[in-house]
Amino acid sequence: MKVALLVHGFASKGGKGSTDTLRPYFEQAGYLVYELDYGYTLLPTFTRVNKKLALSWVGWARALAGLQKDLSGGTELVGVGHSNGCAILRLASWLGAPFTQLIFINPALNTKGRKTRIGPTVKRVHVWHSSSDKALRVARFIPFHTW
Repeated sequence: MKVALLVHGFASKGGKGSTDTLRPYFEQAGYLVYELDYGYTLLPTFTRVNKKLALSWVGWARALAGLQKDLSGGTELVGVGHSNGCAILRLASWLGAPFTQLIFINPALNTKGRKTRIGPTVKRVHVWHSSSDKALRVARFIPFHTW
C-alpha cells in the first residue's frame, strides 16, 4: 500500500484547483490518497498556523506509516504540496513525519538553503515550478515569513 498526502496552499479553497486535481492520478497509480485540508487562511496569519499544522500532522503521519507497514509491508509515504502546503510538508518532515518522498508544486520555500532542511526519511524531493505563479513572485516581499 502506497500513501499520498495532498496539501494545498494558503489561499486555496481546500485544494479544489490545485492538489485535489492530482487525486485520480495517484489513485490510478495504486496510491491510497488523503487530502489534508486546513481551510482558507488569511495572509497575515498563515505563517503562524504552519507550525501548528505541521506538528499536529507529524503524529498522524507516523501512525499512518505504521499502519501501512503492518497491513501491507509497504513504507512509501509521499507528501504532495502546492505553495504553502510545501512549507507545511517540509516542516512536518523535519519534525519527524516519515515521508519517503516530497513533491513540491510552486513551493513557497526559501531557495537560499537556510530554511529548506527536510527530514532524514525523505529519499527524493521533486520540485515543479512555474515562473508564472504570481503569488510566489509577490511572496518574496513578505517580511519575516517562515519559508
